[in-house]
Amino acid sequence: MAKITLEQYQDLKTNGLSDKEVAQNLEMNPQYLSQLKKKWDIRPVLSPTAEMIPTVSESIQEDKTAEYERTIKSLRDALEDKHSLLVEKGLLVRELEAKVEKFEHIDAACEDVENELARLREENARLVKQGHHDNYIISNQKYQLEKWANEMEALEEENKALKYFARKYLA
Repeated sequence: MAKITLEQYQDLKTNGLSDKEVAQNLEMNPQYLSQLKKKWDIRPVLSPTAEMIPTVSESIQEDKTAEYERTIKSLRDALEDKHSLLVEKGLLVRELEAKVEKFEHIDAACEDVENELARLREENARLVKQGHHDNYIISNQKYQLEKWANEMEALEEENKALKYFARKYLA
């Protein structure tokens, strides 16, 4: 049996083919195509009335898409910056841990050494805490980035549908 993706189906429909013609062209059973449409959650489209045709212009959709792309780019840049900082802080933590370990092995109970050791421990604890905080921020930014990417995908799909309706009913 012939295989078809959602994108291929949408392209064929955009070209004005009916479901029956799509099934015939791909030599597939129309019932199988109907099952695929249910799987893809495609519902029959009723003849649109003037109220149903969207009034959003393509330029507004393009502006929104461009805005989302700029936002996603700035979030990616910020994420990369945070990641770089986190790597640097991780190196500092390892360096500080190495210093702490070095100082812990010294038998002499010099007051200066004890003060430096305490300071390094505090710095280590602060950096570890900051690292956890940075990880939390990065996770939230990744989530937000994924959310916006999904929104952008949905808007692109909506834009495709709007273009289809515009071509179909306004031409």
